[in-house]
Formats: sequence, C-alpha cells, structure tokens
Amino acid sequence: MIDKLSAEEREKFLFSFLIMSYQTSALMQMGQLKDPHTQKVERNLDNAKLSIDILGMLQQKTKNNLTKDEADLLENILRELRLAYIKETSSAQQSKKTA
Repeated sequence: MIDKLSAEEREKFLFSFLIMSYQTSALMQMGQLKDPHTQKVERNLDNAKLSIDILGMLQQKTKNNLTKDEADLLENILRELRLAYIKETSSAQQSKKTA
C-alpha cells in the first residue's frame, strides 16, 4: 500500500504514523489502553511523560516545517495527551493520599 504513494504522500503517512505510535505508547503507559502483547493494562507515568515530551520536542524541532494538517495533528494529540497525563497523575496522587 505505502509503496503506491507519492513521495509527499509517503512522508505525510510516515509522519502521522510516527506521531500516532507515540500517542498509543503514551496511552498504554498511562493505563488507558491494554498492551497488545501482554493484554494487560499497566501504568508507568514516567514513561508516559517521556513519550509526551518526545512529541513536544518533535513539535519544536519541526516548527514551520510541517503542513497545516501535520501541525494540527501533532498539536491536537499533544493537547489530548497532556490533559490525560494531568488527569492520571492527579488520580495517582489522590490514591496515595487515601492509602
């Protein structure tokens, strides 16, 4: 499938795939998705933060070098992940207080 795309379409596809891969990883690390290999939900908020930080670094490094669609995709995913991370860390802190 990807072999039939133009060079520009291939780059857009690969960029989107990379961004969504980090999104999926961050969601699994926050315990919001099952790990497809273990079929378990596991939380590692430190790794989730790292995945989000990597996307943030990509956003900075690619600033003014993305199409509007690519920039919007990255911005929206980062916003969603950051909000989810805040929610997860808040609930983790609440759990520690009640334990």
